[in-house]
Amino acid sequence: MSDLATVLDLRGLHAEALALVRRAVDLSRSAGHPDQHVLLGNMAGILLHTGRLEDSVRFYLEALGLARQAGDQEAVDQIHLGLQEVKKRDQERKEKEEAAQK
Repeated sequence: MSDLATVLDLRGLHAEALALVRRAVDLSRSAGHPDQHVLLGNMAGILLHTGRLEDSVRFYLEALGLARQAGDQEAVDQIHLGLQEVKKRDQERKEKEEAAQK
């Protein structure tokens, strides 16, 4: 489900991707899936692509904690990249707002 959501997200079908990854996250939480941090990171990325930066950060941080607990350094690195992208997009948004006010 999460992989399909990622493909949908890459194709610009963000709403469909978000619905699918949300279902995958819910199922992983109820089952206590060991790779829950990966699913949460995927959800955070999709939220980032929809412009929901605050929600994205929340899920990235949750994923980060679980990735560290799991000892998954590759996921930790990917989550940090996602958080950097959130910061970049937030800065770009602020600059656009400032320019529009001038």
